[in-house]
Amino acid sequence: MQKVFKVAVATLVMIFAGADQALALPPSECVSASYSCTTNGYAGQDSYGYYKYSTLDAAGRKHNCTSYAAFQIGLMTPYNANYGKLGDATTWASRARAVRLSVSSVPHASDIAQWNYGHVAFVEDVVYFASGRVAYIVTTSDNAGITDIARRVTRRSVIYPSESDYPDNFISFPSYLSGGGTPPIAMIMPLTNG
Repeated sequence: MQKVFKVAVATLVMIFAGADQALALPPSECVSASYSCTTNGYAGQDSYGYYKYSTLDAAGRKHNCTSYAAFQIGLMTPYNANYGKLGDATTWASRARAVRLSVSSVPHASDIAQWNYGHVAFVEDVVYFASGRVAYIVTTSDNAGITDIARRVTRRSVIYPSESDYPDNFISFPSYLSGGGTPPIAMIMPLTNG
C-alpha cells in the first residue's frame, strides 16, 4: 500500500509540474553590498524617514528593508503620512490594513511583499504559468541586518509550501492616476521654461 501511494504521489507531481510552463524565464539574481541590485535610483534614503533606522556598511551606505520599500512607495504613490507609520517590517501588514490598504496573498507588480518574520521587499515582477497560477515573483530589497541588497526570484513550493521563503502578505498601495504605479513624466522631470 505504501509503495503504491509513493508511486501515485510521484506521478501526480510529475503531471502537475509538467502541465505548467512559466511564461518568462527568471532573471538572474543579484546580491551586493552596494546599491547595484536596486531599481529607480535608490541610495539609502526615503521620503518617509525609515532610513533613520538604517545600519551603515563599511563604505558608509545606509541599509534598511523598510527604507527601500518606502522609497519605492514614494515613487509609485501620492504621499500619505500614514505610510510613514507602518513600523518595523513585522507590523507592515497589520498597520497597512489599519490604514485601509489592500493586504492579500495575491502578488502584483509594485506591491510590497511582507514576511511575518520581519522583512519587506518591492515586487518588481510577477510571472505566471499558462494556467494563470503564479510561477514566481521577482523582488528587490535592502537589509539592515546583513547590509546587503538583493534581487531575488521566489517560487511558492507547490508540494511543501511551508518550506518556501514565499512572502506571507502583499500590500497594494494606490498608484498615480490609477495606472501601473509609475508617476507621470511631469512629476519625474522638472518642467522647463521657454
